Amino acid sequence: MEAVKFKAAAIQFEPHPADTASNRQRLAELVEQAARKGARLVVTPETGFSGCCWYNREEALAVAETLPGPTTEQWEKIARRYGCCIVSGIIERDASGLCYNSAFLVDPQGLRGVYRKNHLFISDHKWAAEGNKGFPVWKTAVGTIGIAICADLEFPETVRVLRRQGAEIICCPTAWLGEKCPAATWIARAWENGVYLIAADRWGKERGIQFSGGSCVIDPRGEILSCCDAGDGIAAAEICLAEPGGEGESVFPKGGDLLGIPEDYSLYYPLALNTYRWPPQWFFSLYGYRPLPGGSETDVAVVQMEIPPGGLKEATAEITRAVREWVERCCCQFSDPSSGPGIVVFPDLSGFGEDFGGNKEDFAEVPEARAVLLQGPEVREIGRIAEETRVYLIWGILEEAKGCFYKTVVLWGPDGCAGYYRQVHLPPAALAAGLKREDNLGQFFDLPGLRLGLLGGYELCYPEAVRVLALQGVDLVAVAGDMWTPFPRGLGATAIPHPRRVPVGDDPFHWCPGRVRSWENGCYVAVANSALKPDASCASGCGSGVFDPVAYRRLAPQQELLSFAHPGFLARRISTAHSSPEGKEVRSKEVLRRRLPYLYVPLFER
Repeated sequence: MEAVKFKAAAIQFEPHPADTASNRQRLAELVEQAARKGARLVVTPETGFSGCCWYNREEALAVAETLPGPTTEQWEKIARRYGCCIVSGIIERDASGLCYNSAFLVDPQGLRGVYRKNHLFISDHKWAAEGNKGFPVWKTAVGTIGIAICADLEFPETVRVLRRQGAEIICCPTAWLGEKCPAATWIARAWENGVYLIAADRWGKERGIQFSGGSCVIDPRGEILSCCDAGDGIAAAEICLAEPGGEGESVFPKGGDLLGIPEDYSLYYPLALNTYRWPPQWFFSLYGYRPLPGGSETDVAVVQMEIPPGGLKEATAEITRAVREWVERCCCQFSDPSSGPGIVVFPDLSGFGEDFGGNKEDFAEVPEARAVLLQGPEVREIGRIAEETRVYLIWGILEEAKGCFYKTVVLWGPDGCAGYYRQVHLPPAALAAGLKREDNLGQFFDLPGLRLGLLGGYELCYPEAVRVLALQGVDLVAVAGDMWTPFPRGLGATAIPHPRRVPVGDDPFHWCPGRVRSWENGCYVAVANSALKPDASCASGCGSGVFDPVAYRRLAPQQELLSFAHPGFLARRISTAHSSPEGKEVRSKEVLRRRLPYLYVPLFER
């Protein structure tokens, strides 16, 4: 199979509200300009022909079109003239008079199909009906295309369904706001699914709302290939759709599992449930079975430390001594030890890393040389520190149990071992070395003041992992990692005049996996990754931090993440009490209430 290479373009545009004729003319000029420069796939913004900030359905109806209609007819002519595909956002009116926030796809054959936005944003509900066409994909001359519109990307299930159905390119007409763009969420959707994502955003203001611009083309590794910050313009880049192992491949393994995810999606059965449709305080206390712990404040710290050669098995004394020193330093930063035990999260201490590029030869001694027993002396030595200091400690080990080997995350508290979690998602090197995975995803632990979930570092790559925990009421997900990738990625300053609460300057930590997972699930995520060796460097840090559940809120780096790659720690106080904005969000999880599980059923079909 020969690689398919072509140029794709995202059009950035500021529509004049309700002036459909001039908007269509200007968009046509931009589309043709991109096509003349060789673009074979062009995407234009959400509701780009009309604007989107309507007071009511009557206003939207005045600018709505039937599909097919005058716009699709004009776009078909352009597609035939240049031999290209075009995806454009539009307000659609159906035969019954309902309005939809839609996007259509045309190519030289004509109108190929229409997608109606499923996950509506707050303003959409003033005029648009929810989509009723599912998540279709279309095979075209440039590849298999799926469409997601703006807020659809806030829900990882959207692109998962499209990817499962064969989409190689996600076209996203959008009117993003409240965040500097390209949005961290866009990067996450491309990276975690191994797809190209073309986001065509609008810019400028409408009825006082500032839109973000930042239209872009993102590759399957989450790299921004081309970007348009502010103003009308075109972001264009070459796309390469290659067979597995070739250029354009994602960071995930391919083969029997789709992107490394088990074909049996029943592993993630909670994704089919809408556990936040009803008030969570009612739902989780139903029948008196495992109600949520009462809300309170808890001190949480993450430690980024070097893992000595040989890991916990061969360097027990050295690691135990280091753990004790770090715990003492963290406890000195805890604001009120009398309010209850704090939590300190450490990396995976086994020395068996989670590098994507690893292979079986890298770990020839594993698992025998690195494995320990859950109740063995190496683990108990660290557990004793938790008992003596009256805190909860979390760390990763390579566990041996009945002749099998697991990547395990241990939870040890003031009263002894409080639980453990055997990692479900394993990097290719671990599977090649014979490690087992256990079907225990979603296991949680109720501590004073919060519900806790545990994960290994590699599992941050899978949106399902944190999602399953959040759907069961988890307030804090603690991640014990030892990963070389993916590290945070930066984004330069923007000229868009965002509201003051939105950071606009250069940000080395714009995209960080732990932060995106916290935003999209309404829970805290505490990531402890190993530090880099002294001779290595990483300007954006290793991704360790305690990330906030309030969507799109970025704290100063010293408040939420470790901005360096060498050893260190970060301690902060988190709240699950309704009296604080964070506590209210983590207990209500409004983002989960907006999920549409009936649309995610294709994920479970074999």
